[in-house]
Parts: sequence; structure tokens; C-alpha cells
Amino acid sequence: MLSTAIIITVLQQHRAVVLSTAAAAVLQRTS
Repeated sequence: MLSTAIIITVLQQHRAVVLSTAAAAVLQRTS
């Protein structure tokens, strides 16, 4: 149970990092 919660948290953080990186790349490309 605990390991599952840790995996979910890591995946959510990883997704947030990917989204923020993609957003930064788009902003740099458009500007």
C-alpha cells in the first residue's frame, strides 16, 4: 500500500515536470 502511494506521487510529480518543461519550450518557441 505504502509503496503504491509513493509510486503514484512520483508519477504525478514527474508528469508535472514534463508539463512545465513542455510549456517552457512552447513559450520560448513562440517568443
